[in-house]
Amino acid sequence: EPSAVAVTRGTVRDAVSGTALVGAEVSAIGTRGKTWTDNRGHFRLETTARLDSLRIIAIGYAEARVGVGDTVLVALERLAVVLPELVTTGGRWTTRIAEDPAPITTVQSEEIISRGVTAVDQVVAGLPGVQVQPTQPAGTSVSIRGIGEQRVLVLIDGEPAPGVQLETIDLSRLSTYDAERVEVTKGPTSSEYGSDALGGVINIVSRGPPRPFTVDANVSAGNLGRRTADAAIGGTSGRLGARMTASVRQLDWAAGVADSTSFERVWNVGGTLRYAAAPSVDLRMDVKYFYERQRWPVAAGFNGFQDNTGLSGWGEAAFEAAGGRMRARVFAQAFDYEYRAARGDVPVAESG
Repeated sequence: EPSAVAVTRGTVRDAVSGTALVGAEVSAIGTRGKTWTDNRGHFRLETTARLDSLRIIAIGYAEARVGVGDTVLVALERLAVVLPELVTTGGRWTTRIAEDPAPITTVQSEEIISRGVTAVDQVVAGLPGVQVQPTQPAGTSVSIRGIGEQRVLVLIDGEPAPGVQLETIDLSRLSTYDAERVEVTKGPTSSEYGSDALGGVINIVSRGPPRPFTVDANVSAGNLGRRTADAAIGGTSGRLGARMTASVRQLDWAAGVADSTSFERVWNVGGTLRYAAAPSVDLRMDVKYFYERQRWPVAAGFNGFQDNTGLSGWGEAAFEAAGGRMRARVFAQAFDYEYRAARGDVPVAESG
């Protein structure tokens, strides 16, 4: 004999306004029975057995579970508004994108990994209002809304990237392996950062120590002699966390050079140490080092060589004082730029 059909009827409304909710999902707990509310918030659910409880889901509302009677009236509570992620390029302090007047684009590490990009120039290329162009002799430059790289400030964790002082910023030398996200602020922020930020700011935010002890590595290869190898180790124990990274990248065709005899090699090493000294006091120390060599043909059988070395470090203390959150940071940086020319694969020692 066919099983008897049990019918459950009800209405789903907004708990505050009483407005009928259209398209709310109503499912029978313990069975596969499911239906949706109509344009008046009503639903009708048929099952082969009498129900004990229902589960109601609607976008923007907290899930509800209710017992079943002759008729069911469900009032759903609205969820709190979820604001976008936190950023730092809009100011020297952490703020929310929704509260910052400057237009900000954030590229998270998940997107960076899924796209397979290895340098910051590949991350920002194609973003609305951002143009990346090859430069001579080798490298890439960036402009935001038509304002060139001399007025686009590049930061790492809020501090100038190596080469800013000499205006030799090359985004292709900045690795993405240690990046938690890349933030691009479009438009003038000179009132806070000075004339270097007339076009905007690009800030690379580094990853912090992971909670469990973690070791990971990545090796990849591609055309044009592209080879990358990355490794990281870190973890958190009690109030102390640390993370160290190393990255090697090579490409047998330097950016901005229309010749296959060129090449580019970049080595990056970095580390961060963080300690929660007290409930309201956090200490941090970061060190970053990079070495880059580029080669490209010059003339008469000679090659040009560019060797760049950068070392940055800072210590920071963040604490609560004067009714707010205070931060004190000591920052130091060294950048060495060397150009040489020679025949062959390596430059002449002690020259240039």
